[in-house]
Amino acid sequence: MIRARLIASLLAVASTGSLAQSSVYIAAGLGAARVESDITNQSQTSGNLTFTQSADTSATAFGLLVGHNFNSQWSLEGGYLNIRSLSANASLVATNAVVQGNVLNGSISLRQEISGYALTLTPRFTHRIGPVDLFVRAGLAHVKVENDVTLSGSGTVNGNPATAIARQTFKDSSTVPMIGIGAQFFATRNIAVRGDYTYISKVGDRATTGESSINLFMISGVYQF
Repeated sequence: MIRARLIASLLAVASTGSLAQSSVYIAAGLGAARVESDITNQSQTSGNLTFTQSADTSATAFGLLVGHNFNSQWSLEGGYLNIRSLSANASLVATNAVVQGNVLNGSISLRQEISGYALTLTPRFTHRIGPVDLFVRAGLAHVKVENDVTLSGSGTVNGNPATAIARQTFKDSSTVPMIGIGAQFFATRNIAVRGDYTYISKVGDRATTGESSINLFMISGVYQF
């Protein structure tokens, strides 16, 4: 009888532990992104023409994710990322410049404002050391990028006033690989603070939105049910 009760107790504990491992968690966080861009800050003058370009490759990011622990090591995470505040500027200034027989004076400016969001799906492998989880994850990100382009300028052509303004939006969607590493510290059984680094490869189209890779650093709060 005692042995039967002991076996029953062990089975109950094992069952409870299995349920605890197969738990759902959610996380929300803020972060900073750095884009690997081929646009460099530069200024060049050739004769009566001056060309200047610059890029802001730092962005803000917001993220949400839902995860499921299958056991103490393996999890599956689905997430949403929103990245904004990327921009690039270029300008061309002419001072009595002769182009194809026309005398140009004035300036033309081109501004790009780039934003994007991603839906992610990543298996995660975790190694626990005390209250800290160290993890790596790798999977896919379905990324949508939007590039709002504004062209504006004013000046003279052969002494006649001229102005120009145009706006166009380019969009691109692609599914690309992503990898990440991180750690989370459990303040209580249910609440943790998570920090992670994520790399998303080759986002966007080179001819329209521009193609680049994203380095993302995120701090999140985690609640485990």
